[in-house]
Amino acid sequence: MLEINGNKIYCEILGEGTPVIMIHGFEVDHRVMNGCFESILDGQSYKRIYFDLPGMGKSKASKQFYHAEEMYEIIEGVIEKTIGNEKYILIGESYGGYLMRKLIKKEPEKILGAMFVCPVYIPDHNKRTLPVQKILYNEIKDEKIINSELYHAFEVTAVCSNDNTLRHYDHDVYSGLKIKDTDFLKTYRDSGYGYIENVDDIKTPFDKPTLFIMGKQDGVVGYEDSFSIWKNFPRASFCILDESGHNVQFEKLEIFNMLTREWLGRIKKSYLLAF
Repeated sequence: MLEINGNKIYCEILGEGTPVIMIHGFEVDHRVMNGCFESILDGQSYKRIYFDLPGMGKSKASKQFYHAEEMYEIIEGVIEKTIGNEKYILIGESYGGYLMRKLIKKEPEKILGAMFVCPVYIPDHNKRTLPVQKILYNEIKDEKIINSELYHAFEVTAVCSNDNTLRHYDHDVYSGLKIKDTDFLKTYRDSGYGYIENVDDIKTPFDKPTLFIMGKQDGVVGYEDSFSIWKNFPRASFCILDESGHNVQFEKLEIFNMLTREWLGRIKKSYLLAF
């Protein structure tokens, strides 16, 4: 556990090498990141820093914690305590993809490359441009599974429903949802889910290797709002994948892995790092 501003932050560090900071989304925990990136990064020269944001997973939030600015201070604290002033690779999923943009705005010189997985673009859910989310392909026919609490949670964001995507959802997503601090997260969402400042109003474009992976049927954050920030990332690949939603990382597993490896290769070539 890391003690940061009165909050107990659960953190896992795996491997040695170039640091990779992983920031997960809202209500879930670090397992949503671990579940899709360990198969790619394990055995490579990367130091993976997984942690749970306050009120999520095993991290406990202090009673004085109410705003995204404080959430950002937690992320800064994790980075300081785990890697100090080292340069690092940055990956964010969903809400984590929103929170990390303040790091890009404030300290781009420390970031070797950035990856966004179905990131939040607009904090206010009512102002997002969202496609209709629905299950396009359903291979699960077992009535016992379909009537389970797990499946009811899964179908809210699922686009491809089969044994494999349900298994990933159970391990990577649902595991965190079951242990979230519901009261804290409701208060936090109502009082300060978005930053006070516009984190996409940056003076200099982020010219490091970048990757955006989005689901065409993502009814949680959408993808069209990403067009408004493309100018900030001149070296970004923007990949919008059909037949996938907010769980694109396992609904399009092979393509996701391929695109991630290609992005990591671009970082290596850009910095000639000793991976």
